[in-house]
Amino acid sequence: TRVLIVSAEASRRRSLARALIDEHEVLTAEDEAVGLSLLANTPADVVVLDALGRKLQPDPLEGFFACCPGLELILLGEENPDTDTSVTSRAFLTLPRGLDTPEQVARITRRACERKMLVERARRFERKLDQQDPAVEIVGASRAMDPVFELAHAAAVVTTPVLLVGESGTGKELLGRAIHRQGRRASGPFVALECAAVPADRINRELFGPPPGARTMPLALAADGGTLLLADVTALPPESQARLTRLLQHGEVEEPSGQTRTVDVRVIATSCVEVKPLVDAGTVRRDLYFHLNAIVMRVPPLRRRREDVPLLAYHFLQRHAQRLGRQFERISAEAMRMLRDHRWAGNVRELENAMGRAVALSRGDVIVPSDLAFLREEQASSVVLEPGPAPRETAFDPSLLELPYPEAKKQALAAFDRAYVREVMRRTGDNVSEAARQSGLDRSNFRRVMKKAE
Repeated sequence: TRVLIVSAEASRRRSLARALIDEHEVLTAEDEAVGLSLLANTPADVVVLDALGRKLQPDPLEGFFACCPGLELILLGEENPDTDTSVTSRAFLTLPRGLDTPEQVARITRRACERKMLVERARRFERKLDQQDPAVEIVGASRAMDPVFELAHAAAVVTTPVLLVGESGTGKELLGRAIHRQGRRASGPFVALECAAVPADRINRELFGPPPGARTMPLALAADGGTLLLADVTALPPESQARLTRLLQHGEVEEPSGQTRTVDVRVIATSCVEVKPLVDAGTVRRDLYFHLNAIVMRVPPLRRRREDVPLLAYHFLQRHAQRLGRQFERISAEAMRMLRDHRWAGNVRELENAMGRAVALSRGDVIVPSDLAFLREEQASSVVLEPGPAPRETAFDPSLLELPYPEAKKQALAAFDRAYVREVMRRTGDNVSEAARQSGLDRSNFRRVMKKAE
């Protein structure tokens, strides 16, 4: 990020530049006219303007905003009552004399840069959302979703069974619908069954056939020529697993009358847990697993794809606003920060419900933090009610015992730094800014840790 400091005092410019230089590229100017000439050739993200209580003219500052769309302005010193309110109203913050220390200015500048980044990202997501195919409800632009979309595209053109694995609320059924819509069976039926919601003594009738003479058609027959999606497939009882295996292996459904009927059904199954351990435990048939394991897609939880939160938030904002006959201009930067920082234990489903609630609570045309206040309450209560993870010991290298304690400690800390940086960069798709945020460090300090870990 680039910051322009405008101050008539050379010593003031130097002290502010020293406070900002570690995290930003810094330009300095002695007045607004010089600053404007600099911005004409080198746009900045933030302008720090030392007002010194003087009257500020709107024309040069309008030039600042014209040169740098989305510019954040920080005013230092007491406001002059004669200054046009059109100037002060556009400032990110005004720091009165006494509070405008270089350290405080550095903190406020960091916040202004973050807000500019969030606003720009929200606008990019709005543009990308406009380009989204309305027929496909899977929304995502993060690196974590790239392999999912690539595999989904490949799976759509074949008829092989697909197993979607991911936490509850990650959008597995929507992904299954997208695979169906993009494939050759798009014109055929799409039939879904929540296996865990049907009692074990009824699920066979639902899937493979009611008693002779009943009017309802079994789902396996209803999906003929299309796709059968089985959510929480691991909840199927043993008899249903055996009949599903036969359907996958031979394309046959044995009706209650004893007759066998051949069907053309593509099966997509979902699971909230890894299936292999259940096979090893004897809960899931091994032959069924082998059929379902042909194409396995793991859908990442929302906390592993936080870059998608703004895009999803705008997607759900438009959906709920349209449903209620309302119009919204945007989500404020502060509200978007709340959405990005939330833990989203319920994943995409929780985010959708949160945006629906925010739309219902909002009294304006912009979603602001007060519309999302319930997120803080829910997160605070979950901290109290949810037990933390059980402590676990970190792996220890026995060879360190051959070294003196100070050297062993030094090597152990270096190994920790390398492992920590490697993992957090993997989780954030090599996004340094997001990795720094998740690590609780500013960008410059995180880069120092990265350099040490090399």
